[in-house]
Amino acid sequence: MNLFPITTRHAMLRQIIQNFVVFAGILFAHRWHSSVSIGRSIAAFLILSVCSCLVILIVYRLQEQGNSVGTPFLQSLHIVATAGLIILLSAVSAWISLRFGLTIASYAAIALMHDLFFHRQIILDVIILAVEFSLKAVAGVAVLENVELSPWLAGCAFLLSLVVALGKRKNEIRVIEGTGENSRASLTGYSEKLLNEMMAVVTSSTFLAYTLYTISPRTKAVFGHTHLLYTAPFVLYGILRYLFIVDQKDLTAGSEIVVLKDKPMLFNLLLWILSVTVILQLF
Repeated sequence: MNLFPITTRHAMLRQIIQNFVVFAGILFAHRWHSSVSIGRSIAAFLILSVCSCLVILIVYRLQEQGNSVGTPFLQSLHIVATAGLIILLSAVSAWISLRFGLTIASYAAIALMHDLFFHRQIILDVIILAVEFSLKAVAGVAVLENVELSPWLAGCAFLLSLVVALGKRKNEIRVIEGTGENSRASLTGYSEKLLNEMMAVVTSSTFLAYTLYTISPRTKAVFGHTHLLYTAPFVLYGILRYLFIVDQKDLTAGSEIVVLKDKPMLFNLLLWILSVTVILQLF
């Protein structure tokens, strides 16, 4: 017997897939040789995954309570207990690292605000989603010892998430035109023309930000070279391939799930990870 509807389970799965971004910290910090850093990154992934699922669980319980499903007292008890678990996770995270704990607490608060309030607000909904994703990337750095947070990492994660979110909105509008069913309140404020213009700005900004990161003075100071520039074609292909997926496929099951089932995209992602690892290892 399933405890939650399939939409809730899919939402949890999408969050867990997104949480793999925490390993970008150990990759770009060149710490994959350290067993301590690997352990901290795995801990960050697990804590973030549990936390994101708990946030979804609170929203689900609140929706049930609003729809008068189940006993109100028990629903309230579940919500309070789940919130207590998030606070406990934040405390454990702060014990590992204070800045990691603050990142987890900030993520949980912003994710809750988005799911309860901001998801109905045009433009603001995708911006808050992008902030959530960038905090996940920040968490992967915050959990590591003696590693300075790169604003480039947070910025690129923010822009990449905007690309994904705007693409999903565009795809949803295309699906709505075929079915006539609108499942998201904020979609009424979007049009395909507006989203095309937004995506043109954000996609170009994402590629430019990554390219500038690879040749920035900070990158050269940290790694001693700018050879990461040679990985930019993989990023460009990934962006263009995602635009193709948005135009040709149905993302209602979740853009993360659909994208990872796309073999060219998955192969490109693996090549990007491999190329970054080889460059950082050899030079």
